[in-house]
Amino acid sequence: HYPEVALKAGVQGTILVLFVIETDGSVSNIEISKGLNKYCDEEAIRVIKSMPPWEPGKRSGRPVRVMVRMPIIFKIPTKP
Repeated sequence: HYPEVALKAGVQGTILVLFVIETDGSVSNIEISKGLNKYCDEEAIRVIKSMPPWEPGKRSGRPVRVMVRMPIIFKIPTKP
């Protein structure tokens, strides 16, 4: 969901989120590498936390932790 405050202010852009996929597929160590504003940053973290479990990385057939850098784009939708 686009944060209402950011929408009214016309805030758009890309947030860069870093997080770790653990060996069980859960997400941990979520942090904002490049933020946009407080409200969009909080929404990006909320979305990452609500994701279903990932498939962990594997090395030599064994699950390993993997760091992920994910861009999240906030763009105000245009009305037709």
